Amino acid sequence: MNAYDGSQVHFFRSVFANKVADEGFIVNQITKFPNSKYPTEEELQRLKDFAEMFKSKGTMNVPDDILDIGNRKRNEQPYKIAITKTQISETDYTKKTDNKLYLDYDHMMQINFKKYFYELKKGQFVKATIPIIQTSFLHPENDTFEIYPNGNTSNPGMLTNQGEFTKNKIEFLLPLDYELGD
Repeated sequence: MNAYDGSQVHFFRSVFANKVADEGFIVNQITKFPNSKYPTEEELQRLKDFAEMFKSKGTMNVPDDILDIGNRKRNEQPYKIAITKTQISETDYTKKTDNKLYLDYDHMMQINFKKYFYELKKGQFVKATIPIIQTSFLHPENDTFEIYPNGNTSNPGMLTNQGEFTKNKIEFLLPLDYELGD
């Protein structure tokens, strides 16, 4: 139950059934923006050229501007991200064609889920009273993925994900017809 509840399989089954919000998922749109502090392509080329020269000549003084470029490359990400739409509906990131449902979205998606863990107490499964918020990210990257009723997608290796969806992939070992509580 803990493996399935809030998993990627659970999410895609909810999408297929058009019950994302009913199942407790909140989907937000994430937009990537270039980070102005990250080195430009020209600066990265200068850093690469200097590294090649450094390898061939051995020890030498490193100019301050090259040190700065290297520090910014190590310490900054190329992009910043921001939530630009909250609680988007399934119709924003899916399309139906020929009775098939597709994940079709141009932006990164943040998926939040309020998870209540289950514990076995005195032979009964008991749902915790205090939830944790799980956050996952999907990167469709302008690609399209068919969503199947069992919670799988076409080309799953091409759909990049981060966060909770990447942990404990035990839900993929559950029977394809598993329902919460089975």
